[in-house]
Amino acid sequence: AVGSTGVCGNGQCEVGERCTEQELGVLTSCCQQDCTFGVQACPSAPDETGAAAECSGSGICLSSSGACDCFEGRAGEDCTQCAAGWIKQGQACVLAVGSAASAPTTPA
Repeated sequence: AVGSTGVCGNGQCEVGERCTEQELGVLTSCCQQDCTFGVQACPSAPDETGAAAECSGSGICLSSSGACDCFEGRAGEDCTQCAAGWIKQGQACVLAVGSAASAPTTPA
C-alpha cells in the first residue's frame, strides 16, 4: 500500500507536516515553512473527577488556536464557568429556572 506523505517547501500544508507545540523550533519531520501554525495546547482545569483535563472536560480543544469550544451551558477560557442563563449545581451547569432559554414557547 502506498501512504501519503507531505513534501516540505511546496506551499501546501499536507498530511504529517503540521508541527506540534513540542516540535516548534526543533528539527523534526514537521514543516513549519508550509504549515505556519502548529498544534497549540488548550487551557486545562480539573474535570468532575478532579483530574486535569483540557477545557476542564467541558469543551472541545481547538488545537489550531489553543482555544476551547465549550459545551452548551459552559463558558470561560477553560469552560469552568456557567454560561449566561445557567447556574452551577454541584459540578454541573444547569439551565436556570425562569431564564429566557427555559421559558416555554407558545405557537403563534
